[in-house]
Amino acid sequence: MMLRRRNIGFSIMVAGPKGIGKSSFINTLFNREIVQVQKKSNENLDLNLYILEIDCEGVRKKVTVVDTPGFGTTLDDSGTQENILSYIRTQFNMFLAEETKVKRNRDFEDTRVHALLYFIKASPHGLKKTELAFLKKVNGLVNIIPVIGKADGMAVDEMESIRSRILDQMKTCNIEIFDILKDELINQSLNWVNLISKFPFSVICDDKIDGEENTVRGRKYRWGNVETDNQEHCEFSLLKEILMSSHMDALIETTVNDLYERYRTKVLSEILPKADLNNKVI
Repeated sequence: MMLRRRNIGFSIMVAGPKGIGKSSFINTLFNREIVQVQKKSNENLDLNLYILEIDCEGVRKKVTVVDTPGFGTTLDDSGTQENILSYIRTQFNMFLAEETKVKRNRDFEDTRVHALLYFIKASPHGLKKTELAFLKKVNGLVNIIPVIGKADGMAVDEMESIRSRILDQMKTCNIEIFDILKDELINQSLNWVNLISKFPFSVICDDKIDGEENTVRGRKYRWGNVETDNQEHCEFSLLKEILMSSHMDALIETTVNDLYERYRTKVLSEILPKADLNNKVI
């Protein structure tokens, strides 16, 4: 028996190298200052949690954002990687412990992570070995969505080459990427088949958050302006659509029915004694 689905919110984890624009992305996504971009005191922490109540197409939804300010701040961040991995597993373990109780808590909150946005530097080299090692560790535990950060300095052909390089690396390492074309799960509000050529999506985030809905968001340079929500400039609006609308349910369903179930089966098979199928019950 499953726990009550009404207690499932939506949880996003954001990870990637220092200075790649993770904090700016979080603030731009929700159009409010959630993470203080200039504040450095929290960089020694591996994880920061921000809990929000937002309107998702007329429905109030609890959204948890897991920021990872300690990721990529040192040459050897294996300890931080392990802590992030431990956090993801712990949410599964907490749910499993509650699910297997004789008397369950009706108000138990499901804190499983539904999406990991991994921010990648816009470089022709693609992912570093340490980044691939991290993604291998979390592979199969969370829906991985690669994102190319700070893409405002790249030409179209350069971005296509970077996308191809990243996808090839992840395929070679057998790292599963969330399938945005899993059509039985998604809200078909956009022609995602045509947009798959722009995956991983590149983002350019607003450098000033004022909370105004009609403000043109983006960055100003001497050579011109780059608009965050303009699909000719980047894919921020598409990524926002995936997370907060068209694919939110798919991310939750995949976590609940695929990732968690595989994890649950593995854990229980290691804990419970193996049944001797040859024994007959008399």
